[in-house]
Amino acid sequence: MKICNYIGSVINLIPLQNSCSMVSEEIKQMTNEDLAAALKNLGVRVGPITVTTRVVYERKLARVQQEMPQETAPAVLNFCMCLRGSL
Repeated sequence: MKICNYIGSVINLIPLQNSCSMVSEEIKQMTNEDLAAALKNLGVRVGPITVTTRVVYERKLARVQQEMPQETAPAVLNFCMCLRGSL
């Protein structure tokens, strides 16, 4: 019984947040070009964005945005959305 309690307490320390849930709807709705531009604007090297790599780049953008100051992150997305309108 003590082992079960110990395992249970260890499991509670493991974050259950799914990395997919970190990705905002705004990021999910970006075009591949907008996603690449946002990442490049943040200094992230970007390869081809395909069906199989898109999820990786969405998570990477979400992670980078979480690590940056809160007032900067929305400005990056707005900048990329404005670029789309000017093209």
